Amino acid sequence: MSVLKTSAFGAVVAAMLGASAASASTLPFTESFEEPSFKGKWAVFADGITNWKTTDGQGIEIQKNGTIRGVSAHHGAQYVELDSDRRKGGSDDPDEGSNSSMTWTGELDPGRYHLEWFYLPRTSKKDDNAISVYFSGDENDLHETLLGTQNETRPPIKEWVRTLYIFNVEETGKYAITFKAGGKENTLGGFVDSVTLSEVPLPAAGWMLVAGLGGIAAMKRRRKS
Repeated sequence: MSVLKTSAFGAVVAAMLGASAASASTLPFTESFEEPSFKGKWAVFADGITNWKTTDGQGIEIQKNGTIRGVSAHHGAQYVELDSDRRKGGSDDPDEGSNSSMTWTGELDPGRYHLEWFYLPRTSKKDDNAISVYFSGDENDLHETLLGTQNETRPPIKEWVRTLYIFNVEETGKYAITFKAGGKENTLGGFVDSVTLSEVPLPAAGWMLVAGLGGIAAMKRRRKS
């Protein structure tokens, strides 16, 4: 697999190349965390939720609009926090920390993929809102390739931030995407919403433009058996 890592720069490139690529997209998945439904403002799911498995920590915490004053989902009425509070669900293991991770797994064919998601920090404390995103073709190492990390504070960030990563898949197989909380384990961390993975063909001329702009690093890794 080869990986092209982008964040803000990747979003700019996508906007410049935009309409023709988007029209040819396929959609492996899109997720705005509207399921499961539950009573109350928030809950923690120790084993995971639809399409996402808890792979570290207390579980996946889902919050509803209005749980935190001034915070609404980017799309719909629910969003994720991964510095998860074990109250209202969560792991029975007292040694599990509050920083948690969630993983999607699925089969991907060879091609170029865009992973888009939206991030919002919760607190004003430095290194308290980190969310890292990993891509892996190795089921024994979900942190095989770091696509990027968001680690901001609120304020100055008050609105959901769009983040885009671009990567290539070289062979058909089962792959994993993992979102992992980092920083202080105090049950207050960054939020995740509106995750979309799409395959977007890009004409050769488009890659010439990307190469001319520079700023995208390429990595090659061998999938482990």
